[in-house]
Parts: sequence; structure tokens; C-alpha cells
Amino acid sequence: MVKQSLKKIIEKTIEDYNKYRAPEITARLISIDNSSFRIELKVHCHTCGFYDYFDDFRFLLEENNVKTKIIKIDEIDEGAIGDILPTLSDGASSFPSWSRSLTGSDA
Repeated sequence: MVKQSLKKIIEKTIEDYNKYRAPEITARLISIDNSSFRIELKVHCHTCGFYDYFDDFRFLLEENNVKTKIIKIDEIDEGAIGDILPTLSDGASSFPSWSRSLTGSDA
């Protein structure tokens, strides 16, 4: 997947996400690199389903044929920042360099 097209898909997904969830929760792209991307979710009410907001974002990406795996969520005062890894249909990373850094091998 080309980084630029992935960025466009993420931006469209954020637009759709915010369309239906704002002002209670809003998403924004923080960064994208050759291995993953970070989004910030600003939340006005922390609930027991707080982490479900990230899953909702993943499901919207899947509707655009981008499968992902959440690799880290850091809570901040106004919400959370999530590191998200695009994956292939078998669950492997779609970015070979990221796979190698996680496994320590080139295979």
C-alpha cells in the first residue's frame, strides 16, 4: 500500500468518524510513517467503553479495505493516542520494515 493513498484513506475515515461522533469524540491524524500511524481521540466523557472508540475507528478503516491492528494506546488528559499498524489479511504487517523490527529477522 502506498503511503500517500493510505493517508488519504485515513483522512477520509477520520472525516466519517467525526461526522457521526463529534462533538462527544473527535479523531485527528497525528503522524504516519513507513510502518504505522498515530491518531488522537479527544473524548469528553471517559466511560467503560473508552477503548471501543479505537475499535470503531478500525472497523471504519476495514470498510475502506484497510485492515489494522492497534499496537498501543496511551491515555492523555483529554482522550488517548493510539498507534495503529496496517496489516495484510493474514494479520502480518503490510510494512516489511516494521515486521523485521518486531521480530528481529528479515523473514
